[in-house]
Amino acid sequence: MALISAQGDAYVKEITLKEFLEENTQNAAAIALGVGQSAIAQMVSSNRDIRFVMDARGEVINAYELKPLGKQPARASQRAA
Repeated sequence: MALISAQGDAYVKEITLKEFLEENTQNAAAIALGVGQSAIAQMVSSNRDIRFVMDARGEVINAYELKPLGKQPARASQRAA
């Protein structure tokens, strides 16, 4: 968990999808992101780096995905095809 900013009692923190799912269901994550539960299951199984931005009350403010830029080496499954 990363603290993004703090001012008095108000703060914003960032947590990963994995951290979010330690205390919430996949359905809760799906509702927060506006997607179906199966999309969350796919994100988890493919190890996508999804981040949630939370307010002081623990409500999701925003979410985003971290992805590397530039040319990436092909995965073994892609090379075999």
